[in-house]
Amino acid sequence: MSFMFRCCCRPFLKGGDDGSRPYYDQLGVDRECSTEDIKRAYKKKSLELHPDKLAQRGQVLTVEDQSRFQRVKEAYEVLVDPKRRDLYDEFGETGLKLIEDPQSMDPQTAFSNFMRSSSYDRCAIFSTLVGVTAFVLLWPVLLCLQADKTIHIPWTAIWTPLWVCDAFLLFILWFMVFLGRRSPAEGLEEEWRDDLPARVLNAVQLSCNVLFQVFLTLKLDKVVPWDWSRIFAPWLAWEGIQLFRNLTVTSTGGGPTPFATSAEEGVLLRAMAVRQAMLGLQHGVLRIVFCALAILRLDEKIRVTWWVVFTPLWLFFATQFVGICVEYALAKRLQEGLIAAAIATAAERGGSVVDPETGEVELGPEEAMIQEQTELMASRASMLACQAAIVLVMALLGVARIEGAHFSVFLVFLPVFVIVGCFTCSLGCAVCCVRDADGVVDGENRPLNPGARGQGTASATSIGTNPSVAASMVRDSREGHVEAGSGGPQQDLSEGRSSSHKTGSKVREEGGTPYRPPAPLPSSSQGGPKTASGNDSQGWGGEAGEEIGGID
Repeated sequence: MSFMFRCCCRPFLKGGDDGSRPYYDQLGVDRECSTEDIKRAYKKKSLELHPDKLAQRGQVLTVEDQSRFQRVKEAYEVLVDPKRRDLYDEFGETGLKLIEDPQSMDPQTAFSNFMRSSSYDRCAIFSTLVGVTAFVLLWPVLLCLQADKTIHIPWTAIWTPLWVCDAFLLFILWFMVFLGRRSPAEGLEEEWRDDLPARVLNAVQLSCNVLFQVFLTLKLDKVVPWDWSRIFAPWLAWEGIQLFRNLTVTSTGGGPTPFATSAEEGVLLRAMAVRQAMLGLQHGVLRIVFCALAILRLDEKIRVTWWVVFTPLWLFFATQFVGICVEYALAKRLQEGLIAAAIATAAERGGSVVDPETGEVELGPEEAMIQEQTELMASRASMLACQAAIVLVMALLGVARIEGAHFSVFLVFLPVFVIVGCFTCSLGCAVCCVRDADGVVDGENRPLNPGARGQGTASATSIGTNPSVAASMVRDSREGHVEAGSGGPQQDLSEGRSSSHKTGSKVREEGGTPYRPPAPLPSSSQGGPKTASGNDSQGWGGEAGEEIGGID
């Protein structure tokens, strides 16, 4: 299982340079340390970074200080648990979070990591996604063929692609449940919140979904003589669990708001969470009403058109669009408040927070953190609006087809086919057209040419036997990459000599002789090999210059 997860998800789990350090570096320990070493390191860091300790020392507590301590505490919670530490060592921080909470993967982060990975990893994940997508799309294709009476096979066979996906997801979620309750880390008993109930609810909800599919296929194949109320019972159970989860969020008032730095901002963030939960409650009630009407219509206890049966669904889309607009407006309002507060604070101090080059407002670390959260909320609202529009179009086409419209069922699923096709083509272009990031070899962040940019020393022998390294060094010198400040003091290529660069200049001191940058490498049509600096080799020194000059 771990091998499949590593092979399929490796490109999405490679983090970039986001400013965060590995958990071991957060605690100041090495990877081979014992659990006792981790506990001692955490106690030491707590005395240094705990907000209460900072307040006792008279320091002004900022969100950045809180974030730094939360990061240390998060590292301790993972590394002190042997199971979580093993997962972290194997899959990294992003992989650990994805295993424990599959919904925690940010699409933007995943795509950024994917584009930063090597071409080999991108091709591997692209091939996997194409295969999985083609397999999953078999279900709507078979469904359309069966509904159009082009084929005549059992409905349980048509559901085969979904059975495979359901089995895989059920295994993952129930495996997470059977991992059991995680004991709180030492020193964090008061702040510990066990996520076992959430894992259980996720697994139970998926089980209800799969059970509904089983009942539905058996009913369509006329294997069971049940009425439709029994068929929809698992769906109603799923809705009941979802209502319970939304009620829990609403009753807590939106929960804590760690990103709020003022009372007003905290109220806005909590209001957004509560409003989202309230919309979830409304949508759940509308779905339950739709389910009841569908059961009555299928059992022929009421005789109305399907347009009337789908009335709760139309109200659902209307309330969803309204909720999305409200959430987007709240996010924008919070962003505008942050910018206005930053400008007002700078005006009181007689300064400005506007960047003269870009014209953008430069926010502090606290405001920048909140702005990032609000941008994610606004982005999420836009994405939900697009999803709702697509589902609405499919619902309208589906109801029209049920009411007797004469067109193929393929037209109902056309939006899905178009979106999946565009996404697959875009991903294929990203795999083929985007070159590997600098310093990435087979997905690992290590230098391509260790001696090319001051990242190591290179002897004349190694350059003479490796023309690619020599050509890279000549090109880098010509482009101005080999300078002080870019990689440290430049090591001379010939033994017994040393040289140094002045920052921002291309002057190299070699016994008082100015350094002359090498001329472009000659091509094969220029009549034979020459040295890189013309007819002499003083620019590189001695035999090294002669060997570089022999490169075609």
